[in-house]
Amino acid sequence: MNYDFCKIISNFKLKGELVSCERYGEGHINETYLAVLENKGVQTKYIVQKINKNLFKDVDKLMNNIRLVTEHARKKIAERGGNPDREKALKYVKAFDYGKHAEKLRAFIGKGADAMIANEKTEGKYDAAKHAARLEAILGKWKDIISIIEEEIPLKSQINGILGKIGAPETIEELGIEGDIYRVFGFTKDIRDKYVLSRLLWDLGETENVFRS
Repeated sequence: MNYDFCKIISNFKLKGELVSCERYGEGHINETYLAVLENKGVQTKYIVQKINKNLFKDVDKLMNNIRLVTEHARKKIAERGGNPDREKALKYVKAFDYGKHAEKLRAFIGKGADAMIANEKTEGKYDAAKHAARLEAILGKWKDIISIIEEEIPLKSQINGILGKIGAPETIEELGIEGDIYRVFGFTKDIRDKYVLSRLLWDLGETENVFRS
């Protein structure tokens, strides 16, 4: 299928003109593309994905869930003075039981979890040593990470203000969604070896706090 990538890219706050956008890799769920933009002679690469609506039937609800989780992480980090807690993250990962996590994954997803569990043997994203290295990278780039989050993701209050003006639902409860939608987000880090927001929360030791909120 052909897409108007210039039109698609224009919906994001990206600087520069689109040079190219080609299919990137072969995923199991979403279509992934590599977009190259040029601004003042400098080219920057971005990943663009088309969500599989056969699996994610309501994209608005999915994005609302991501927004809620991001807002929670932002609030918790601000309460600590703006920096992640290294010791808390290391302690969380040390106590993490992947065997129990895999059981929950199978119970929640079914047979589809088998491939995710098999992939972990080669990916090792839950490996404590690899986590420690990632955590140091996160801490070293934390100001940049926060800057991107603040630039790209609106505050909950801003979204609620817009929704309130048009009389739209502002919470998951008002949408009438049943089931553990928060835990769905937590399992997104198991789908493939790709660094997503749910993996950042796990690396920071904040996953369970989000689900308890």
